[in-house]
Amino acid sequence: MLIYLLNPHLKIFDLYRNKFIGEKQMIIGRKILEILQDERPIRRLMAGFIGRSGLARLFRIRFQVQDYEIFFNPTGLSSLYWYKPTVGSKDYEFISSFLKEGDTYIDIGANIGTILIPAAKYIGKSGKAIAFEPHPKTYSYLRENVDLNNLGDVTINNCAVGNSDGYIYFTNNDI
Repeated sequence: MLIYLLNPHLKIFDLYRNKFIGEKQMIIGRKILEILQDERPIRRLMAGFIGRSGLARLFRIRFQVQDYEIFFNPTGLSSLYWYKPTVGSKDYEFISSFLKEGDTYIDIGANIGTILIPAAKYIGKSGKAIAFEPHPKTYSYLRENVDLNNLGDVTINNCAVGNSDGYIYFTNNDI
C-alpha cells in the first residue's frame, strides 16, 4: 500500500496484479473509489446505511420522485432513487410522451413501482394498469408504494411471466 501512496499513478489493478493486495482488497478499493467519485458521495453512503440498517422500515421514510412518492425500502432501487432522484427521468419522459389517458399499461417485473406509478397516474382512472412482480418481498414494497399514491385501480400480480410453467425459489439476497 505504501507503494501506492508514493506513486499516485498506479492503479488499484496494478497493486492486485503485482500481488501487493488481494482480490477482496481490490474490490473494496474499487468500490471506495467509485463512491468517492460520485457526485453525491455522502448521500450515497447514507442511502446504503439507511437501507441496510432497517431504519427506513422502522421510521417509514418516504420521499418524492417526480410527481409521486415511494417508501424507502431495503432495495437497491429504492436507495438509488433516494440518493439520485433524477435517475429515472428518461423513463418518465418516455411515459409522458408515449402514454395517454385511457391507455392500458402492463409492467412485467414492476419492482417497487418507479415506472408503474407514474404510468398509472398518466393513464388515469379511465386507463388500465397491470403489474407483475414475482419476488414476494419486492411485491409487498410495490403494493405499499401503489397504496401510498392512492392508485387503488392498479392490478398487481405476485407472479412471474414467462413462456412456460414452473417454480422459482427466491431468497432475501435476491433483492
